[in-house]
Amino acid sequence: MPRATNPIARLWLRLAALVTSTAARPYADMDYDQMHDALHALAAEQPDFVRLFAAGDAFGRDIADVPGTCGIKHKKCEHYYLVVTDFASLPPAQQHAGKAGWEGAKDDPVEGRRPARNASSRAEVFLSGALHGDERVGPLATLATARLLARSAACVRDGAPAASCPHLSKGESVAFGDREEAEARLQWLGRLVKTRLVYAAPATNPWGFAHRSRSEVRVDPNRDFAIDTRPDACAASATGRVVNEVFRRHVFQIGVTFHGGMEAIVRGRAPSNVARPSRRRPPATPTLQ
Repeated sequence: MPRATNPIARLWLRLAALVTSTAARPYADMDYDQMHDALHALAAEQPDFVRLFAAGDAFGRDIADVPGTCGIKHKKCEHYYLVVTDFASLPPAQQHAGKAGWEGAKDDPVEGRRPARNASSRAEVFLSGALHGDERVGPLATLATARLLARSAACVRDGAPAASCPHLSKGESVAFGDREEAEARLQWLGRLVKTRLVYAAPATNPWGFAHRSRSEVRVDPNRDFAIDTRPDACAASATGRVVNEVFRRHVFQIGVTFHGGMEAIVRGRAPSNVARPSRRRPPATPTLQ
């Protein structure tokens, strides 16, 4: 595994390593309908630790609507976000985190409106599964991460060991390892859920995920931002607009976006076509290194 020097990055790399070993059967892809049902099933299974909201309900259909259809059973392309945390221990001001009405109405810290309402009681993490819909590993990795976090928290709440916890699948139980190691890992995951607010979008680009396409219709969301772009051409994708709304309302300490086709853990840098005041290299974005 690549080395990460950032302590928060190391923590999430440990979780990623555990997630990769939890499969009880070979890798199996999902279509849009299966992903839709899996997200709703997880929220129903672990209501104390998982909430699910649709970006269209939170931020408005003008922000989130995508032309065309995504599924056979669930035709509408919805931008779903899982929120994973121990909701019971949140302070009163955050008790409705993860609910569409609260997420949409939450004041914008970037614009400085009543910033006290945006002071999160715990570190916020962003996980993005499929910005490019033809890169298929990220959606399952993101869903598996959210599932493992929530189920582990339920085991800790119930005092159940990893080997026999009814909330865990067989593959998840086995992946925890031997008894002493398993209990340490289980307690660590339970602590993460109590001390983090995780916003996870397994299919960040739902149209691309449904159609196995890099783009959303004809727009690449990974190029849909205000750099080297005409002002009237920004935010052409619903994916870009939705992610923007999420980031305007939260201050994420770390974000992980999964892509496919290469193996790298990298941190963001300014693109080469940005005008710079000098020839010196600009400081890197403090994410992963």
